[in-house]
Amino acid sequence: MIPRKLELKNFLSYGENMQTVDFSRHSLICLSGKNGNGKSALLDALTWVVWGQARKITAAVKPDEGLLRLGQSRMMVSLEFDFNQSIYRVRREFAKTYGKAQLALDFEVYDASSDRFFPLTEKTVRQTQEKIETTLGLDYETFINSAFLRQGQSNEFSKKSPRDRKIILANILGLSKYDKLQQAALEKVRYYNDAKKLHLQTEEQINAELEKEAALKAAQAENCKNLEILNSGAIQIQTQFQNNLEQKNKLAEQKKEFDQVAKETGIQQAKTDQKIAELRAVIKQWRNIQAKSLKLPDINKLELEKQTLQKKEQIFLDLRQESLKHQEEIIKNKEFYQKRLVMLESNFEKKLNELKLAIERSEFTSTQNKKIMQQKSAAIKDLSGKLDLMAKEQEQTSKKLNGKELFEQAANNIKAQFEKRRAFYQSCIDRGNFLKTEKVDLEERKTAIQDIHNPACPFCEQMLTAKRKQFLGTKLVKSEIFLNTRLTRITNIIKKLKVILVEQHKQILNIDKEFNLYKQLEAKFDDVTKKIEETKLGLADYKKELAELEVEESKTAFNLNKEKDMLTQQESDRLTHFAKDKELEDSAKKIAVLDQEVAKIKKKLFDYSEMQAQLKRVEASIQDYSQFRQEFDAQANRRLLITLLIKEVRELQKNIVLLTNRLNAITIDPNIESTLEKNIFELKKNIEEVAKQKETLTLQIGRADNELGRLEKLRVKAESRKDKLKQLDQEIEDYQFLASTFGKNGIQALLIEDAVPEIETEANRILAKLTDNQAQIFIESVRDLKSGGVKETMDIQISDAAGIRPYEMYSGGEAFRIDFALRIAISKLLANRAGTPLQTLIIDEGFGSQDEEGLTKVMSSILAIQEDFLKIIIVSHLSEFKDNFPIHFIIEKKLGGSEIKIEERG
Repeated sequence: MIPRKLELKNFLSYGENMQTVDFSRHSLICLSGKNGNGKSALLDALTWVVWGQARKITAAVKPDEGLLRLGQSRMMVSLEFDFNQSIYRVRREFAKTYGKAQLALDFEVYDASSDRFFPLTEKTVRQTQEKIETTLGLDYETFINSAFLRQGQSNEFSKKSPRDRKIILANILGLSKYDKLQQAALEKVRYYNDAKKLHLQTEEQINAELEKEAALKAAQAENCKNLEILNSGAIQIQTQFQNNLEQKNKLAEQKKEFDQVAKETGIQQAKTDQKIAELRAVIKQWRNIQAKSLKLPDINKLELEKQTLQKKEQIFLDLRQESLKHQEEIIKNKEFYQKRLVMLESNFEKKLNELKLAIERSEFTSTQNKKIMQQKSAAIKDLSGKLDLMAKEQEQTSKKLNGKELFEQAANNIKAQFEKRRAFYQSCIDRGNFLKTEKVDLEERKTAIQDIHNPACPFCEQMLTAKRKQFLGTKLVKSEIFLNTRLTRITNIIKKLKVILVEQHKQILNIDKEFNLYKQLEAKFDDVTKKIEETKLGLADYKKELAELEVEESKTAFNLNKEKDMLTQQESDRLTHFAKDKELEDSAKKIAVLDQEVAKIKKKLFDYSEMQAQLKRVEASIQDYSQFRQEFDAQANRRLLITLLIKEVRELQKNIVLLTNRLNAITIDPNIESTLEKNIFELKKNIEEVAKQKETLTLQIGRADNELGRLEKLRVKAESRKDKLKQLDQEIEDYQFLASTFGKNGIQALLIEDAVPEIETEANRILAKLTDNQAQIFIESVRDLKSGGVKETMDIQISDAAGIRPYEMYSGGEAFRIDFALRIAISKLLANRAGTPLQTLIIDEGFGSQDEEGLTKVMSSILAIQEDFLKIIIVSHLSEFKDNFPIHFIIEKKLGGSEIKIEERG
């Protein structure tokens, strides 16, 4: 993994402004700057964005919150890096809103053909993290134990137990794939063991089933014998059942014949009764008509009387028609008279109403004119008074506005002075907050320096002497006194300024109130001036309208007197108006003549109702005679029908006698039927019982045949399964061997054994440069036991002029050189595993334990191994050491957060 570009915001000491670090153009880089400026934070950002972990906060309950810059709610880190000839980008973002933490992780790969990144992000953060580590083949623990020498943790690998060292080497060598292969082999062993167990269980079940074969064959022979006995008994029962069934059918045919004859007898009897009733009705009707024919009236007299009455009826109808015509003439004349009278009355009333309406209109106009004239006069008087008052108000407002310009000039000067003081107050507040932050930071440093139990520097992790710690403590106390003095001065200035600003702010509020009063006066002056002009115009209009109304009122009074005289004349002519109309007088005379004619006709129509009733009685008698004559003419047919009905009745009675004789000839014994039913029921029951027994035996025989066939197949199958069992045993043996081979004590142990000499060789090469060939590293992978045999281990032994000693016996500068050589050797092993040159080496501080000569040797070693690395990043604050690097990433801490600038020193 080779870093190309790092972007970060609100991460530890880095602030809101996005910081971009371009690593792509440099291969040997030194990160320098004062303690606490954010050098190590830059490396923490690199590990956090890739693995989600960083130093110091890994074991915290909420590690991500510990990385978030104070006062911020969202941080982001993005890293572009080269790996295996591809460019990748990881972006991790953390936010805390409303007390709830949210984490986002994106993983992308660059496509050169389209010149853009394509997403590799999975559904969840956990799955995306697993994909990143799978792509790199590297987890966080392996990285910090190989390519990344963390601040104060250069002995990360050396201080671990032999077991943990072995695990780290296994991860570096990528031996996890052998763990997966071992797991897969063990899964196969379990699978084939389960298959073998199932195979043996099946074999036991087959043998148990085959043991049942002899008993099953004996039971099969017994069932076949019983089935033959049942078949012979079933034939006898079936024969008896058929005989009884035939007898029952014969008896049923006899009963059917008896029922048919009895039914036919009933039908013939019903027809006989029907014919007798019909005969009696015809005889009765014939007798009634014969008796009625003897009482008929004379038809000729009835016809003559009808003609006489019809002539009288015609005369009466003519008279009635004439009366109706006269009445219609009377109605028409009365309608004409009434319409003429109404028309004359309407015309007269219309003329009178028009005169009255004209008089009322004139009176209303006169009243309205007088009323409006009174209102106009009052309005003129009122407007004159208001005009005088407004003139006085305008004069008073003008006097109050004379001092406005001087007031505005004074107010602007006071506001400008207030704004300057407020800006200075705010700058003092910001400076005071900055000094408080510096004071808190200084107190933390002072507390850390005064810790007597920790001899190391709390900022660079270097070992300090007591004198050096005392010097740093004295220096921090002086800085604290200086800070307190500045903070006290700023605080006093802020307090005084605040009192002045509060008083001046009250003064500005009063000025604003007075300024608003001037605005109100200006608006009032303009409003009064406008109202005076409007009032003058209104007063002139009112006077003009009053003069016009006085002229109009005199004309209205003259017209009103003239209209009242005309109304009096019209009302006096009402009595003589209707008597002069000729058409009205002729219509009244004609109505009187027609009334006399109608009275004469009514006297002649008095007897018309009695004559009409007599005519209806005669017509009814003639109609009754006609109907009876038709009935009398049908008497001969009735006599012939009586003769035929008598003959049919006699024939039906003869048939009934014959059917009765047939019924008496059929004899049925009721006891025979019940006996046959009982026998048939019993025989049917026996047949069903035998059938069930046969069915049961047949099923048993069929099942036994199927079972015997199945057992035969099982016997054949059991023979073939013996070969399968041998195959399973062989598979289990093979996969057990593979699981042992892929295990920790198998091929993994051999690969680690092969890697140990490579680590020793490279570490000793570097250590020789650092110690002038005075020390050498030995790594023991196997240790002899006192009880005999050997034990897997990973002990580090150091050989020097004093002899061979364990690593734990070394401390200070010597231990750092050993750790440095080991970590470089392990980093190279990590690169060789991937088949590519070593990509990145990061060393964070740790050089403080070296003297001047040691620093020179460390620098020489770094320059010597530069060709083995594509990217080397060193963090140091030692001037005698960092000045040897051509490229410096200088990190400075400002108010807005840490900032990075690149400096090339050749």
